[in-house]
Amino acid sequence: MSARGHELRLLGSPGRVTAPEFRLTRDEIQLITALAFEPTMADVARSLDISSRQARRRVERMVNRLGVPSYRAAIALAAARALIPMPPFEISQEI
Repeated sequence: MSARGHELRLLGSPGRVTAPEFRLTRDEIQLITALAFEPTMADVARSLDISSRQARRRVERMVNRLGVPSYRAAIALAAARALIPMPPFEISQEI
């Protein structure tokens, strides 16, 4: 299954499996919002006043903890649950 199909499946639709428990801490909401709206990891790091390396580590930990395949899936789920504003781009684009 493509990354796009997997992310869409995680959003849930009738008869489909949904993502496991999806809870975000305040720091994770800030991180995922930055991921959704900043164009690069360097911009994400700058907006959070952390290093790019630390931003990448936080993203990796969050993705692993949430059990989603990518940070884009995490953004899609957070937006679908109204935890963050809808990002200004097509979430389901393949990388």
